[in-house]
Amino acid sequence: MGKSMIGKTKPHPSGNGWWLAILGAGLLLACAGLVPLPVPPPSQIDPDETWLMLGKNPQHHHAVNHNVHPPIAPVWKRRLHSVVTDHPLAFGSYILATLRNGNLAIFSLSQQEQIAMDRIGPTMGHVPSIYLPFLYAGFNLGKHTLLAINLRNTGQEFRRQYPEVTTSPIYWDRKLYFGTNRGQFFCVNARSGDSIWTFKSRVAIQASPAIRDPLVVFADVKGNVYALDVSSGIMFWQTALDAAIFSHPVLDDSLVFVATVSGLFVALDQKNGKPRWQTRLNGSIYSSASLYQNFLYVGTNGHEVVALRKTDGSVLWRFQTNGIVNTVPLSSPDYVYVGSWDGNLYILNRFTGKLIFKQELNAALKSSPIIYQQYLIVHSANKHLWVFATEKFAREMKTK
Repeated sequence: MGKSMIGKTKPHPSGNGWWLAILGAGLLLACAGLVPLPVPPPSQIDPDETWLMLGKNPQHHHAVNHNVHPPIAPVWKRRLHSVVTDHPLAFGSYILATLRNGNLAIFSLSQQEQIAMDRIGPTMGHVPSIYLPFLYAGFNLGKHTLLAINLRNTGQEFRRQYPEVTTSPIYWDRKLYFGTNRGQFFCVNARSGDSIWTFKSRVAIQASPAIRDPLVVFADVKGNVYALDVSSGIMFWQTALDAAIFSHPVLDDSLVFVATVSGLFVALDQKNGKPRWQTRLNGSIYSSASLYQNFLYVGTNGHEVVALRKTDGSVLWRFQTNGIVNTVPLSSPDYVYVGSWDGNLYILNRFTGKLIFKQELNAALKSSPIIYQQYLIVHSANKHLWVFATEKFAREMKTK
């Protein structure tokens, strides 16, 4: 590993030649620190296409509006030790993978290569959020647990001291929201890292917040679900469920969907926190749900993937794997893409749960797949970051 570039601010020369030189150097110096990226302004980013935060949007739907049709084939893969937190991030021509060991890896889709790697903190439990040009990461170990990096120049915007951050820091309206192992939930200024308000839940918060203005919703390890005002931190409601909650809430226009380790999946009314329906599934639930149109898709430690109707919680279908499913399934118009600890990536019919395609990866899938552009991207734990596409497209890419 080369010397880290974190904290070193670079000038901003103009011209495409400079950016090409930087990218070329990055390809030659992979694993030698971070490299500046020619990131576009937020106004030029399509939120329906990019992956800039946990679950793709502040409501954590973890869904896309186009398919990667099976059969699929690998376009390329790259060795990536440790485990990718939650799922990769993606924008422009870049894939960003944060690892539990504290490393940030950046890959170029166009060059099919890793262009940068740097250790940005001690350990990470959850994926950062990006509001370009800034990446916001939280660490669950160490003194300074909240970091902002400017991806345009690799400069450190701030590093702040908070209790160990045990959720993904979610960006919303120039603020960051995150929970800690000491039961404190914070809203901080996204430019300075300074605290705006704090809420205490008394016990550790492991379920990352979801936001639908005016609510920010999160849960603690005692099974309490909280809805606070995003601006003031004043509590709208609190609902106690039957067991610890590690899966992050998912929001639609009127409901909060959340699950407990007892296997209870619940829909709560956003206005008052009262249960609308609840469904008992087989096995503990650590996976959060994917929400597409009128259906939810969730995995369990009982080796199942279950499709539920969001209106009443009734089961549409069940699919049995040979291993734990504690990551979020990815839903698209026609398919559900599921990673399991049995080492397989499954592609299911979204409406029937029928197995359409199975890709053996020979290592547990402990982070969720994403679809970005024409690619299906997934990490097999401690082994490879895989980039798949339809068989035809994969052949075309290999002949170029």
